[in-house]
Amino acid sequence: MTAKVKQFEDRVMEFFNPNSSDSSSHPSGCLIVASNSLDSRSGMQILRPFLEKGLKVTAIFPDLNYLFKNTPAQAWYNQLILGNVNPREVPLGQNLSNLLRLGLLYRFGGIYLDTNIIVLKSFRGLKNSIGAQTIDLDTEKWSRLNNAVMIFDEGHPLLYKFI
Repeated sequence: MTAKVKQFEDRVMEFFNPNSSDSSSHPSGCLIVASNSLDSRSGMQILRPFLEKGLKVTAIFPDLNYLFKNTPAQAWYNQLILGNVNPREVPLGQNLSNLLRLGLLYRFGGIYLDTNIIVLKSFRGLKNSIGAQTIDLDTEKWSRLNNAVMIFDEGHPLLYKFI
């Protein structure tokens, strides 16, 4: 395991440790912003107002090699690094963003929310769930899923399939 991979894993696991910081809003709640630009001294200045309110939040540069290791995304990502991937209809950034959120949940479990999501009800009781986007008005059944809201256990087989 490379030092960079170990550093990423250690930083995430230390942050998830419930004794590493107190939070006034939810005692076991925390937020990791997966960002290379916010994982810096200036990025932490942006997060400072949240920290001052007692919220447990940090930014960590995502290690994609670690997240995709031993998943179906590993071969695709390796080819991408070599310049051998044609993203086709889906832009490359969107592909990587989708894989990043799936990889984070697969490795660590938890809740993933896009930043434009407004939470109106508790997630308590939701487990291994994905958001729905569209309902068929005739059948009143959900007809399209949306990965802007996902709640999964670490290593869940459905996440592996999504990857």
